[in-house]
Amino acid sequence: IVVNNSTDHELEVDPGRVSNTQHLERNQIGLRVLCEKVWLGIQQSHTMFPNELKRIFWALRQWHYGQSSSDETMFNLISGSVFLRFLCPAILSPNLFGLTQEYPSEKSSRKLTLIAKTLQTLANFSRYASCKF
Repeated sequence: IVVNNSTDHELEVDPGRVSNTQHLERNQIGLRVLCEKVWLGIQQSHTMFPNELKRIFWALRQWHYGQSSSDETMFNLISGSVFLRFLCPAILSPNLFGLTQEYPSEKSSRKLTLIAKTLQTLANFSRYASCKF
């Protein structure tokens, strides 16, 4: 997935950052489509998830099942951790993770920030409306 200055649509969803607020709905749709592509890419790469982390999260789940009957807390912990510590940093700074050679431009960086914030919000099982973009 390529995010750059030439990406067809703007993704800005903050009314204070757009020159024409009539484009907000189109931008929201564009952001959603791109986030769905990123999510699909994450799902399709699940086999590349490090075995060491799989074992750690498995052990955490086993411990949790002995402590509590609620799965919700464990799902929040695991998904929040994976996205907060691994996936979102790679989305925000792809050059630091060897995903690109160059540092993203300001415009591309904003698009990556919107994607990362959206995915982190979903990983935290939070409501999108409560987030500030």
